[in-house]
Amino acid sequence: MIQLANTIKKCIFIKATALVFFCQFTIAQPVKKIADVKKIYLQIASKNKADVKLVEQCWQQVSDLYSDSSRHYHTLQHLANFYNELLRCEKELNNWELAFLSMVYHDVVYVAVSRDNEEKSAEMAADHLQKLGFSVGFIDTSRQLIMATKSHKATGDLTTDLFIDADMSILGVPLEQYKQYAQQVNKEYAVVPDFATKRKGFLKHFLETERLFITPLFYNLYEVTARNNLQKEIDDFK
Repeated sequence: MIQLANTIKKCIFIKATALVFFCQFTIAQPVKKIADVKKIYLQIASKNKADVKLVEQCWQQVSDLYSDSSRHYHTLQHLANFYNELLRCEKELNNWELAFLSMVYHDVVYVAVSRDNEEKSAEMAADHLQKLGFSVGFIDTSRQLIMATKSHKATGDLTTDLFIDADMSILGVPLEQYKQYAQQVNKEYAVVPDFATKRKGFLKHFLETERLFITPLFYNLYEVTARNNLQKEIDDFK
């Protein structure tokens, strides 16, 4: 019996150690993914034989903007999360490199009180991509993807709709992670007068829509959890 008890204790210890290791790996993973975003950006941005220094300068400008102290949700971590979601549908996208670069720039300009963040982000993307040697058609399509994140409405184009859904995937994460997202948004928008009331109204309107996610892939993954999360946030306002 003593030997059996010792064996059980060893098994529990091994499982507990494995769980701690897994949790540590899970927590560290987003940092690695941010590094991955930079690595892939540099690779794609260099494909037209652009000057290495120019490519680095473009990334640094992007990184600095996403790292601004006024940001709490629209950060490099948001890019890393968006990137993870895009990987789910990489094979379904018309042009992976175009979708990736559009993702990098989609919130590069973000001021909470502004209503033209997407327009300015698209302008900066166009400026950088032109300098990096991308075609007019490539740049125009990138602009369309970025602008689609302003309304998050179905377009009928699979790549665009997947892009929109990937951007919105945060709504369907587990509740504790969603609470962190909500706190970050509230902190970022604290400069907006009476934001709590506006946020509550927005959430209620959002819940009234027929679907939060456009594509079957993201609908099946996140729709139910997202609706529960939104309702929980609304209830917390009371």
